[in-house]
Amino acid sequence: MKENTVRKTFLWGVVVLGVIALWAVIIASLLSKKTDDAPVVVNLPTLTPVATLAATEPPTEAPQSEPTPLPDRFGVFTDGEVVATENEYRTKDVAVFFSMVQEDRNQITGRRLTYYIADVYVRQTEDLRCGLANGNLHDRISMREISQSHNAIVALSGDFAAWRRTGLCVRNGEVFREVSDRKRDVGVLLSDGRLITYEVGAYDAQDLLALNPWHAWSFGPALLTEDGQSKERFNSNVNSTSARAVFGYYEPGHYCLIIVCRDIFRSEGMHLKELSRFVRQLGCKAAYNMDGGRTAHLYWNGEVYASSNGSRPVNDIIYIGGQM
Repeated sequence: MKENTVRKTFLWGVVVLGVIALWAVIIASLLSKKTDDAPVVVNLPTLTPVATLAATEPPTEAPQSEPTPLPDRFGVFTDGEVVATENEYRTKDVAVFFSMVQEDRNQITGRRLTYYIADVYVRQTEDLRCGLANGNLHDRISMREISQSHNAIVALSGDFAAWRRTGLCVRNGEVFREVSDRKRDVGVLLSDGRLITYEVGAYDAQDLLALNPWHAWSFGPALLTEDGQSKERFNSNVNSTSARAVFGYYEPGHYCLIIVCRDIFRSEGMHLKELSRFVRQLGCKAAYNMDGGRTAHLYWNGEVYASSNGSRPVNDIIYIGGQM
């Protein structure tokens, strides 16, 4: 009897296990089928149907901004207004500071000295211009006439290019003469604002023209060495004390226009060695001697300052124009 009970219990256990196994197979099958049939959901951005775009409607152009002005790295330009005083002229593009210095005993020469200097800053090299008398290379007129004809605020007499038939001559990017002068140094203001001077025999005119000069002068001499030091020897036959005109260079965008006076009352002028030490003392990195003597003039704010007791008509100027 006991054996039969055990056998029945065992059989019922087998049946229960079989039923459980069968249901497990059925449930697994249903779950597998549901998973296979479920759609895969991918989060995509909403796309605008192409049909909503008008075929004839042109694309909208992005708004154009105004040109960004160059930064004022010198801290001297204005925001647009014109500042004009007795010794100062400033706009958003140029700045000029003018001064006259009189010394009873100059530190370099040991003699009386009077000089005028215009400290010049420009945003663009093109703002430092050259002007010709009556617009050509051959005429000569007074310093006042040529300066006013070009609406100059400040102007320095130039290299008197009309006096010679040779010597590289470039004004405002225009080449007037390509022939080198074998007796004179050349001064070249490049379009990037650098002033480079070359001694006689150290340059070829065509090579210099390939540098894209904004101005090129042929009077000289160069007043400083290539590394900006004062010199002892010069390619010039005017080494005595004289009235001088100088174009000085500090760095691109910063220059000076100078005349050193020579007359019997206030100033005894400079010879070239003194002039070289003088521009070096001012801090110039390069400097070029323009035509001096009775040619040397500086025009400032409507007034002409002559470097000697007499004066002669001039052919060309280096100038900053006033705002129209």
